[in-house]
Amino acid sequence: METDKKTIHMSCTKGKEEIMITVDDDYILSENKPDIKGKIKECGDIHIEKVRGMEGRISVAGYLHYQLLYSTQNGCDCMEGKIPFEEIIAMENVTPQDILKCLPFLEDISIHIIHARKISVKALIRLNVTAKALCSRDAVNELHMENLQCRKKKLDVMNLMSSQKDIYRIRESISLPSTGDSAGKILWYELQPESMELRLRDGELAIKGDLSVFCIYSSMQEENGINYHSEKIPFSGKIVMNNSEQESYPDIDVSISEKSLTLRPDSNGEMKLLDIEMILDVDIKAYGEECHEILEDAYSPTCGLKLQKESVACEAIIMKNNMQCRVEQQFRTRDDDIMQVLNSAGTVYIEDVINNKDQITVEGSITVDVLYQKADGDNPIGHARYRLPFGQKIEGVEPGEYLYNCKAEGLKVNVEVVGEEMDIKCVLGIDMMITKPITENIINDVLEGEPDYDRIKNLPGITGYITKSDDTLWDIAKRYGTTVNKIMETNNLASEDIKTGMKLLVVKSC
Repeated sequence: METDKKTIHMSCTKGKEEIMITVDDDYILSENKPDIKGKIKECGDIHIEKVRGMEGRISVAGYLHYQLLYSTQNGCDCMEGKIPFEEIIAMENVTPQDILKCLPFLEDISIHIIHARKISVKALIRLNVTAKALCSRDAVNELHMENLQCRKKKLDVMNLMSSQKDIYRIRESISLPSTGDSAGKILWYELQPESMELRLRDGELAIKGDLSVFCIYSSMQEENGINYHSEKIPFSGKIVMNNSEQESYPDIDVSISEKSLTLRPDSNGEMKLLDIEMILDVDIKAYGEECHEILEDAYSPTCGLKLQKESVACEAIIMKNNMQCRVEQQFRTRDDDIMQVLNSAGTVYIEDVINNKDQITVEGSITVDVLYQKADGDNPIGHARYRLPFGQKIEGVEPGEYLYNCKAEGLKVNVEVVGEEMDIKCVLGIDMMITKPITENIINDVLEGEPDYDRIKNLPGITGYITKSDDTLWDIAKRYGTTVNKIMETNNLASEDIKTGMKLLVVKSC
């Protein structure tokens, strides 16, 4: 007997865990910073530096980068710092060889002013950790011998085709308005990618979007003068990838690792040029769907066969969808002397994925921070934070136990003051990949042996059989020592489809 085998590459999710951690510390302003008069805005970013797998647990290390914009006696200023953290997360069956991913979310940040030279920073961080395993198995797909009866099955499995970590660097220079004063120093800045699109193509990842730039700077000519500048800079480029295909299913995570905005003189010697640099960490994984035809069962009426089977955990791709979600809401303004909106930025939180009957609902919220200019000369800058909940429905999915990989991309925020209301409009993309965990029995070898003569001897030569609800011709033929073709020929059947209660004549062939 000859056996043909094929190697099947599979990936599966071994575990998912979500934990909440709190980081906090107190900080004193450096000597070159002016006293704090009042808080205007606080914000923060989470940076993951290392994710390490151990037996039954995962170590996650990173830091919170916080920023505080505050008012001073003569205007405004800012301070920033880092709070490191390291967490151990228990996860059953995880090993150092597994592929690990940690997505951090800043749930809340609060900076409390203790006194004019000291602040207290407290933040709530959510960590979503996923462990995936890769495995390869040899499965029998062909047997060659006389009097052999084979039944095959199709196996659709998800496989990791490409995995790559890279960086994408954005470098630009812009000019402050030519009619304005020369800048003294940058008091506060915000850099944020907007409307970012990521498209996987053959051999590359295409990236494009807009970089939103906003800064507050002091005037060199006017004492205590504060100026603002905002601009959107389009960017586009690509990251070269190995083994990527346009038809594959991408899973891409992008985070900001570094950003800077520096002031320098122009050709006339005026401090009006801004050099911008941003480094994006890009974690790219591309999954493919492979269809294999492998041996499901085999027997011979004249020979004994021993099938060696193995149970393997894997995943099948159910759906990959990218949809657009629009969220709009009006809020009453907190100040009645708003002159203009200076800058707005949003953060998306995917909070839950609910499967109800024939549809899936992605629930989440967008936190929008708005900086605006007021008519108050002593406190010219105001800040407000708003939360906009949303729910996006995905139809056409049958009920079942699924795994969801859901993320937001391409957020665009527009804020306008209309009368006494803040009109906020957001557009975001929701990228969803749904997979189903499955367990498959794979035949990895077939051994030939002596037939069971006692069983063959005790089988009746001719049997009258009435089919049951779960019967197949294959099961009946195997049980009574014959073949499917023999049963069909004896009973003049046009196909292998049988109904409950059919009367069949089964003749032994061994």
